[in-house]
Amino acid sequence: MHPLFARQLAKCTDASGQLDAAALGTLVSAAYSEADRDRERTNRSMSLMIEEVEKARVRLLDAFEVMPEGLALFDADNRYVLWNRRYAELHAGILDLAIGKRFEDVVGEAVAKGRYPEAIGREKDWLESRIHSHAQPEASREYRLANDRWLRVDERRTSDGGSIGVRIDITELKRREESFRLLFDANPIPMWIWDHETYRYLAVNDAAVAHYGYSREQFLQLTLFDLHLPEDFDALRQITRDRQAGQHGHRNWSHIKADGTVITSTAYAKFWKYQGRDASLVAAVDCTERLKAENDLKLTREFLNTIIESVPTPIIVKDVNELRYRLINKAAERYFGLERCAMLGKTTVETLPPESARLVNSLDKKALETEAPVADEHTILTPGSGTKQASTIRLPIRDENGTIKHLLVVIEDVTQKRTFELQLQQAQKMEAVGNLSGGIAHDFNNLLTIIIGNMDLLRGELEGSPEILKTLDKVLDASLRGATLTQQLLAFSRRQPLTTSSFDVGVLIENISTLMSRTLGENIVVQTKCAPDIWPIEADAHQLESAILNIAINARDAMPDGGKLSILTRNTHIDASQASSMELDAGDHVAIEISDTGSGIPEEAINRVFEPFFTTKSAGKGTGLGLSMVYGFVKQSRGHVAVESKSGVGTTFTLYFPRAAVNSTAQTPSQQFVKPVTRSYQETILVVDDNVQVRTTAAAQLKRFGYRVLVADDAKAALKLLGSNEQIDLLFTDIVMPGDLNGKQLASEARKLRPHLKVLFTSGYPIVADEENADTALEFALISKPYRQRDLARAINSALSVTRLEVA
Repeated sequence: MHPLFARQLAKCTDASGQLDAAALGTLVSAAYSEADRDRERTNRSMSLMIEEVEKARVRLLDAFEVMPEGLALFDADNRYVLWNRRYAELHAGILDLAIGKRFEDVVGEAVAKGRYPEAIGREKDWLESRIHSHAQPEASREYRLANDRWLRVDERRTSDGGSIGVRIDITELKRREESFRLLFDANPIPMWIWDHETYRYLAVNDAAVAHYGYSREQFLQLTLFDLHLPEDFDALRQITRDRQAGQHGHRNWSHIKADGTVITSTAYAKFWKYQGRDASLVAAVDCTERLKAENDLKLTREFLNTIIESVPTPIIVKDVNELRYRLINKAAERYFGLERCAMLGKTTVETLPPESARLVNSLDKKALETEAPVADEHTILTPGSGTKQASTIRLPIRDENGTIKHLLVVIEDVTQKRTFELQLQQAQKMEAVGNLSGGIAHDFNNLLTIIIGNMDLLRGELEGSPEILKTLDKVLDASLRGATLTQQLLAFSRRQPLTTSSFDVGVLIENISTLMSRTLGENIVVQTKCAPDIWPIEADAHQLESAILNIAINARDAMPDGGKLSILTRNTHIDASQASSMELDAGDHVAIEISDTGSGIPEEAINRVFEPFFTTKSAGKGTGLGLSMVYGFVKQSRGHVAVESKSGVGTTFTLYFPRAAVNSTAQTPSQQFVKPVTRSYQETILVVDDNVQVRTTAAAQLKRFGYRVLVADDAKAALKLLGSNEQIDLLFTDIVMPGDLNGKQLASEARKLRPHLKVLFTSGYPIVADEENADTALEFALISKPYRQRDLARAINSALSVTRLEVA
C-alpha cells in the first residue's frame, strides 16, 4: 500500500479501530480523483516526449538530407534502408536505388551496365572486390563513375550489424591533381616528392630523370641520402623535425648525379600530403653554372676593383641625375685630400670650393650634353691637397640599352709633370745657351790665340822701342782679359777643366771665411755653421771657392747698407722623386746654403739668374757671368743649384754635391811618374790646325824657338807627311778639326805609323777624357787656347822631354 494512502486510511477509523464508512467513501473518491490527475499528467508527459522525439527525428532527417556528403544506411543483410539527397545526386544515372534492395544487386546492375569505367573488362573481379570492401570496410577507396565523377568512399559497420556508407565528391580535387600531375610531369625543372618517414622518392618528373641520369625506377628506389653529400645528412633530417614549426623554404644543396658529377642546386620545397603520407614537394634548379658565373663575375669585379684601386690615376664615377659621386678610388682620395666616405653620395658643389665646383660642373655637363668624351686641362683647388694642375677626360657610360647612366672621370695630376717640363725647358734653354757660349768661346779663343801669339812675336821684334811696347802691352792685357771672359763662358757651358779631389767642405769654408769678410766689407757680417759630421765631396776645390765668392759678391751688392751673409752645410739624402726634378743621382749629398738679408731677386727674374750676361744690376755693374759660372761648375760636378728669394727679405742659394766615395782620391797627371829623356835641340814639329792664321802664328813662334816646322791643314795632310821619310819628332795638333779624323784620332793613327812620336794637343775647348779616348787623353799633354809664347815654349819642351807616360 502506498504510504500516503495508508496515512489517509488511518484517518478514516474510529476510536475502536473500525472504518468510518463515510470517511472511507470520501477517501476513495479522493483517491480516484488523484489517480485521474496522475494519469492525465503522465499522458501529457508522454505526448510531450513523443513530440520532442518526432522533432528530433525530423531534425536528424533534415540534417541527414542536407549533409554535403552522400550518406546511405544498410541493414545487417546489406539492404538499403535509407539514403540522403546528396547520395542520390552522386549516383544519379549510376545506381538504381530502392529501399530493401541489396547492395550487391544494385552495384552488380551498375557494373553490368558499364557505369564503373575501371570495372570494364574485369567486371567479376572488380565486383567481388567491391562487395568484399563493403562487407569488411578498412580504408577509404576512390572510384570513377561513368559520368566522370570521382567519389571517395568511406564505410563503417554499425552496432546492429548494419553499415553506413559515406560518399564524397572529389571530382574537382582529381582535376586539380591531374593538373598538378601534368604540370609536375611536364615541368622543365627537375621535381620530386619524398617521404618524410622513409626519405624515399615517391614521385619524380621527366626533367629530374633526364637531368640526374637515373631511370624512373632507379630514382624511386633511392633515398635523399643517395643524392646528397654526407655533410648534408643532418640538415636533411632537420627538415622532418622542422615540419611541426612549418619551416621550409629554399636553400642550395650539393646533389650527386648518376655519373658521379656533383652539382649545386637550389631546392624550393613545400610540405606536402601525398597519398595520405607526410612528404615534401621539391623543385630543384641546377645553379652550378649560375654560381660559377656569379663567382667569375665576383672575381672579375674584385679584379677590376683591385685594378681601379691600384692604378695611380684618380678615377671617379658620377650618376647623371644629380652628378653625385658613386665611385672614388684611392688615388682620387689622395688627389682630393678627402676620404671617400666624405665624398660618396655628394655633389661637386658639396665637396669643392665654389670656383672649382663651377668649372668641374661645366665640364661634366658638356660631356653629358655632347654625349662624347671631353678632354681638358685646368687648375683646380682641392679641399685637402691644395692647388692642382689636372688633365682630365670625361666619358659618358651607357647601359645595355644605350642609355647614359654614369659619367666616368679620369684625372691625371700633371702638377709635377708641368713643373718638370718647365724645369726641362729651362734646362734645355740653359743647355742651348751653354752650347752657344761654348762655341763662341772656342772661336774667340782661336782669335785670341792669333792676337796674343802675334803680340808676343812683335814684342820680340820691338824690344828696343819702349813706347811701342807699352801700347802692345795694353793690347795684350785686353786680350788676356778676353781670355778670362772666355773661361767664364766655358765654366757656364760645363767645359772648363776641373781638378777634382775628395775634401771636407767645412774646412774649405772656414779657410775662405776670412777672405770673404775682407772682400765683402765691414758692414756685412759673415756667419758660418758647418755640421761636425759633414760628408766629404769630390769636386774642384778651387772652383768651389770661386763659386762661393761669386755668390757672396752678388749678396754684397744686394745689401748696400750692410746685412748678414750666412753659410751653413748639412748632410742630406735625395730620394728618387727629388733626384728626378733636380737632375741628380739619388743618394747621399752635401748641401751648402748661402743666405743673405738683401733686397731679394724680383719674381720675374728668378728663373733667369743663371743665364749668361743676364743681370739685374745697372749698366757697367756686372757682366752677368758670375752666376752662370756657378751654375756650370755645379752641374759639371754632377750637382744641383737651387735659388729661393723673397723681396725685401733676402736670397738663399743651395749647392748640392754628391757624397764622395769612401777613401776616394782624385788622380791627376801631376801624380804620375814621368821618365825624362835627352834632348837634341834640332827637333822637327808638325803643326796641324784647320785655322790658317792660328797655324801660321804657331809655326812662327816655334821657328823663333829654333825648331824646324812642318804644317798641315787637316788630318789627311798630316798623315801623308807622317807616312813619308820626313823627320818628325812632335805632333802639335788641334783637337777639334773638320773631316773624318779629329786630333785625338789623328794621334792614334800617327802612333801606328811612328810608335815613339811625341804628341801635344791644343784646343779652344778644354777637352775632358771620355771612355773611348781615355788612354789617348792620359798619354798626351794639352795646352789650352789662347796661350802665351812662354807657355807654348814650356809645353813643347815638356812634351819633347818625355817618353810615353808610364803611370806608376
